Amino acid sequence: RKYKKKYKDIQQELEEQKATSEQSSAELNEYQRQKIEAEITAAREQCELDYKAKLTELQKQSDERVQSEKERMRKLVRALLEREAKLKRDIKATDTTKKEVKKTKKKQKVAQPNEDNGADEMVQSAASLSSRRKKQSRKGVPRPSSS
Repeated sequence: RKYKKKYKDIQQELEEQKATSEQSSAELNEYQRQKIEAEITAAREQCELDYKAKLTELQKQSDERVQSEKERMRKLVRALLEREAKLKRDIKATDTTKKEVKKTKKKQKVAQPNEDNGADEMVQSAASLSSRRKKQSRKGVPRPSSS
């Protein structure tokens, strides 16, 4: 009897220990699960903050690039328009100069008709004579005979 009673007490104590150990392991598991979830939540929040910071930085850089490209395009367009305006001014100036030259040539022709014809003919005949030079003969090379 004595041993039976001790046996029952020990068995009851063992069951209580099992129950408390199961309860404590369940609590420990729950605590670990909550701790892991908290770490995951903290990591997720940190990643979201990093993502938002990087996103805003990239948007800022993109906006700066867009603004610099717009400014560059404005400068290019302005330079192109200035170049076109300069070309138009140059063309107008050239046209007016050509008209003035034509007017002065017409005035000169009207004032001195056919006085330069003799000099022009002499220059033309001198030019044609210089182009009619004879071929120089090569020494030591026999000429073909025409007989």
